[in-house]
Amino acid sequence: MRPGPIVDTRGRPLGEHGGVAQFTIGQRRGIGIAAERAYYVVRLEPQTNTVVVGDEEDLSLHTMRVERLNWIALEGLATGESLRALVKVRYRHRGAPATVIARGDGTCDVLFDEPEKGVSPGQCAVFYAAPGERQFDPEECLGGGWIA
Repeated sequence: MRPGPIVDTRGRPLGEHGGVAQFTIGQRRGIGIAAERAYYVVRLEPQTNTVVVGDEEDLSLHTMRVERLNWIALEGLATGESLRALVKVRYRHRGAPATVIARGDGTCDVLFDEPEKGVSPGQCAVFYAAPGERQFDPEECLGGGWIA
């Protein structure tokens, strides 16, 4: 592992680390910087070997991109077509209500109804039928992909 910088969301240097593989999005303890307030890992930038930290609010996202889609319960979505789903972004996640919009290039945008924490690029996003969606069985897995 290569050492690299720890910076805040504005790019200000706060310290050094021993390798980005030691960190996870949302991590609060063991970051290795002395500060009077709590910092959370909000982004990992492996290209520059940088760990970006910020406030707890910085962990929340309204939208995310999902790539390498694999549809299970439907043929897929046409460009611009959307569907309502419960989107799970981590193990044991209850799922967050969202709108999934196809982009036509094998990716989609997910627009969460409420800001969602713990969204980590490189992890899976799985789409489940939202309650009340008549064309699917409740909680049926519709498909998923990789968070970009």
